[in-house]
Amino acid sequence: MKYMLIMRSTEAAVAENDNIDFDEILTSMGKYNEAMMDAGVLLDGEGLSDATEGAVVDFDADPPIVTDGPYGEVHELFNGFWILDVRGKADAVE
Repeated sequence: MKYMLIMRSTEAAVAENDNIDFDEILTSMGKYNEAMMDAGVLLDGEGLSDATEGAVVDFDADPPIVTDGPYGEVHELFNGFWILDVRGKADAVE
């Protein structure tokens, strides 16, 4: 079964972790990615551009209307993802 793990960031999380070195964060994430690869469950994963770089395409109009900026509410946005192939939800959560 395939599951998507979504990475989200909030202003509170950024402020709370402001004193952590960015290279340390990348190293930790790299170790996490390697562990999932070694377990044979990681199918894909990517970080995404900041939501302010995005656009919304409204296909209800003809021609479609493109609006700059993030879609949805800020708490709905995400910064990246992992796609796992595991036996079930419990394994994805683990």
